[in-house]
Amino acid sequence: MYPQKKTNNGAQVKAPVSNLPKASQPAKTVMGDKITFVKKSNTEKAIELERIIANYQQDKRSKKLTFEVLKNEKINQITQNYAKARTLPDADLEKLQKEERAEKVVALKEYVNWYKKSSGWHLNDIRKQANEFKFSGESGDIIKITDGKTQEVLYEIVFQNSRFSNTVADPNRINDVYTKKGTEKEYVKDANGIFISRFVTRGCSAEQIDSLLRNKIMHPRNRTNIIGDQINEFDFKGRKSTDTMTQKELEFVQLRDGSGKDQRFLSATHINENKVVHSNHGETFTAEYTIKIDLSKISNKSIFNQHTNEAMDKMESLARIGKMKKTVQEELETVKYSVIKNRETLLSEIPISAITHIKEGDGPWQTLEDYRNMNDKYLAEVRLKQKQEEERQRAKEQREEELRKAKQQEEEDQKELRRQNAEKQKARIDNKPKLAAQKIVELIAKKKNTGLNSAQLLAIKDAEEVESFLQSDKKWKNITADNVSGKLDDIINGFKAYYVV
Repeated sequence: MYPQKKTNNGAQVKAPVSNLPKASQPAKTVMGDKITFVKKSNTEKAIELERIIANYQQDKRSKKLTFEVLKNEKINQITQNYAKARTLPDADLEKLQKEERAEKVVALKEYVNWYKKSSGWHLNDIRKQANEFKFSGESGDIIKITDGKTQEVLYEIVFQNSRFSNTVADPNRINDVYTKKGTEKEYVKDANGIFISRFVTRGCSAEQIDSLLRNKIMHPRNRTNIIGDQINEFDFKGRKSTDTMTQKELEFVQLRDGSGKDQRFLSATHINENKVVHSNHGETFTAEYTIKIDLSKISNKSIFNQHTNEAMDKMESLARIGKMKKTVQEELETVKYSVIKNRETLLSEIPISAITHIKEGDGPWQTLEDYRNMNDKYLAEVRLKQKQEEERQRAKEQREEELRKAKQQEEEDQKELRRQNAEKQKARIDNKPKLAAQKIVELIAKKKNTGLNSAQLLAIKDAEEVESFLQSDKKWKNITADNVSGKLDDIINGFKAYYVV
């Protein structure tokens, strides 16, 4: 199914072959005719026409679903192929990443091109299947389909804004809600009067959800219209960083450079929440949380659709400068590719009152009230566990502090005991030579006038030297107790040899 393709480093990567359904020829608009069918009769012919319209619609849905499945399979296959290529010896990871992205972009653009040609209604196709019916009044906003024989009006095809009718007013809504005729689908108007589906979804981080619950509203990170650092990314035609952007320029830079600190709007998608959304590089969008937003609870002055024909017809772009240099037209094509792929609408703010449902990761949808109740219960449990853990930690720290103090006291007691023992020992050492010296002095005093031999005179000299040590702390400290004690022992023994002590 997949022919082999060699990457720049020689790794073999399978290149998916297109198995996509053939697109219908485009009708009057880029993405088909924006119409709705209103049934005007219950005759057999009307029922027959109803069946033709239903079959056409079912065929459209089936092709779209098939294409969605094929697109996702292709993206997944490319991901698997390159994941395997990265495990090969000497794989050039940087080159493989670039090639993987390039292939995914090709697959996504193929999907977008098919979507542009095949979405919406195509009256020529319906005419071919309903050739026995008569279509009249095609110059206005309503086309009547009549029975070719009886001229009875069976259906009306309604175009543009005539497709919608107001619903019953609701004081809880900020934005009016409209119903598409012949259906139960609900729509609102954006800031430019474009009809868009009432509900959208948006991926959020846990931090954003926490902020939303605390502040009751979500805002983009940069709410100004000042050019700022984005002057380094786009050609603002001679303006300075301190100058301002137009509304259309703000929308453009959000779509092209709105993921960081220069986020000017909050992006939301009209894609069904059960379908996969991809980035412009083919990576799957993942989010810690997803919120469902009711646009009727947001002022239409804060809503700016991007993916409809009416929005794209008025879309503006700026040339890209620097390493990613692109012309105005190239940037415009990239933006249109992105908004069609993601069916995007930009919001200036999201009040908490507009959130109808929320889900965590791939978990189930919950109403905001249920989530908040669950979250409050969860937070209460968390706070209780935190409190218990803090108490355990405090008790542990208290025990450790008591043990530390006890150990410190024990060490201080031991130190004091050692000091006392040392003093006692020093006292014993100090007293021994002092007592001996005193004894010698006494002996010298007794025998001083007695005739002494040379050995005795030497002993007396040594004794007098010891006595001088005793009289000077400095000298006493500079000689060791052992030396003094040894010397005194010699002196005492000498005196014992000559005198009766």
